[in-house]
Amino acid sequence: MYNQLWIICLMIWVWQNNMADQDNELKQLKQDYQITFSSKEGERVLADLTSAYYHRSSFYYYSYETAHREGQRSVLIRVINLMKDKNVK
Repeated sequence: MYNQLWIICLMIWVWQNNMADQDNELKQLKQDYQITFSSKEGERVLADLTSAYYHRSSFYYYSYETAHREGQRSVLIRVINLMKDKNVK
């Protein structure tokens, strides 16, 4: 019984440390995106990507083309979502 409890506590500790590491990695990644796209050049690139892939319909006559277009759009949505939190330092 004692060994099982010790193993459970160890698993919880490892899980919590993993979550903290992932949180730090996500904060660093958000900061990297903000640095990349906050310059004049980065803002122009983001504006171009937005006009090319975000403000258009993904639908096309062929289902594979629709999937391809939606994949392009989803990459841009990820960039936009990672840029949302301006207070990441």
